[in-house]
Amino acid sequence: MDFSVVAAARADGGPVDEPVQVGVVADRLGYREVWAGEGPTWDAFVLATAIGLATGHVALTAGPVPVSVRDPLTIVRGAASVAAAVGRPVGVALGTSSRRVVEGVHGVPGGAIVPGSVFLRRHRPPGGPLTVAAFGDRAISVAATHADRMVLDAVSPEQVRALRGTLDATSKRAGRVPPPRLAAWLPVAVAPRPESARPGPAECRRLSGRPGLQRHAHRSRVRNGCGPRAFRCPCGRAARRVAAGGRGHGRAGG
Repeated sequence: MDFSVVAAARADGGPVDEPVQVGVVADRLGYREVWAGEGPTWDAFVLATAIGLATGHVALTAGPVPVSVRDPLTIVRGAASVAAAVGRPVGVALGTSSRRVVEGVHGVPGGAIVPGSVFLRRHRPPGGPLTVAAFGDRAISVAATHADRMVLDAVSPEQVRALRGTLDATSKRAGRVPPPRLAAWLPVAVAPRPESARPGPAECRRLSGRPGLQRHAHRSRVRNGCGPRAFRCPCGRAARRVAAGGRGHGRAGG
């Protein structure tokens, strides 16, 4: 098992450069990889570049980036540009994101992905792994077929077991053995204070045992694009194009 660090700007008014400092500390402590998360504050590729220029060894993955607001060329070009700027391989993670982010941050409903153009790519392929963020069956199918690894966000051990089983079974049906590696983003409190122990939404639902609250939370997650039904996955085409033209041929172990 590998431990990596997620560097993403919080939405609570923390320092703007905090994700860069997180990446610097992760590199100093010897972590193998830093994920440069995308959000309202930082573009994933710009953040990956800033972290890469401030560090010496840690591997970089940009994203997950929402495929409904970027076309395949901009994803490949972004990762390749970061790799050229920092002088080391850069991975890219793809995801469907959520209605809250796509419409609330970008202000547009997700649309069709425009095919690539006839212009030649001047950068070398970025060389890092291709990751797909997945919960629903369609997104898992994309990950099983095209990705080096699949990433989950804030999941319980039970969810990991279930989704790992779905990924393994889907990969086997696709003739891919061993299956892609599985990664998970999990919250960690450093020098925790009492408020750090507050349960998140999933834990609140588990502890409450109140069907009404559970139904409300489920509807909210689906409406905001967080639940399995929200993944009407448009990232298959992006993953195929990025896999074909945006990374090296090496694949991460199972």
